[in-house]
Amino acid sequence: SAFADTKILKFAQDNKTDPFENPAHACTAVFANIVEADTNGSIKVEVYPSNQLGSAAEHVQFIQDNVVQATLTSTGAISSYYPRIDVLNLAFAFDHNAATYEVFDGPFGTALAADIEATIPNSKVLGFPDTGGFFAITNSKRPIENLEDFEGIQTGVIDGQMNPVPIISFANFSEVQDYMTLTNHLFSPYTFMMSKSFWDSLSEDEQRVVNYAAESCVTASRGLSRIIEASDRGLAGLMDKIEVTALSAEAREEFKA
Repeated sequence: SAFADTKILKFAQDNKTDPFENPAHACTAVFANIVEADTNGSIKVEVYPSNQLGSAAEHVQFIQDNVVQATLTSTGAISSYYPRIDVLNLAFAFDHNAATYEVFDGPFGTALAADIEATIPNSKVLGFPDTGGFFAITNSKRPIENLEDFEGIQTGVIDGQMNPVPIISFANFSEVQDYMTLTNHLFSPYTFMMSKSFWDSLSEDEQRVVNYAAESCVTASRGLSRIIEASDRGLAGLMDKIEVTALSAEAREEFKA
């Protein structure tokens, strides 16, 4: 009888299932563990990593159709369903990581979640986990220390790219890029989405567990991001493979302007 009443929560995401390798699965693993343990098995979480069930954009559609019950979606994947997510692409909006927590855990995050739910049918937003922290820029031409150094880069062909430091490390960009600049110009979190019809099927106690499991998921993604940045799989490890430049306060203000 208990088995027959078990609710299946399919959690689709586009990362590997290693909670020590990337913030997305640190989030997913913590969420799944808490939900299964604290509901005493009334909810079973099935994780489908590495886009096993389709692309990240398709996962958003699957949420609406209740084909999957939860996903972590990037700003790019959700943008075709919710164009206003582009507000998060405002460069130099944050000076440090702690400032992002205050914004996404506060009134702005609450308003953003409500607007997503009002725009995307059958969606419930449970938080905004970390994708790996601030974006840095790498390129194959020269060190970038100021605006003038950008001249002649990325014209006609691609000389560089931008990503959070953990992704730059995991993707081995240092094999084709010689220079990295810690611009810290962009913070682009995941949106933790759940099927609202699944959420509505949960008991009040189950909803309470899912809520605090989601909060723990967000915390885990942030913690692992900071740990990776400080480890040999992050900035410390990249120092031996790529020339790293940090923007001065004056250069950062020029970039911001």
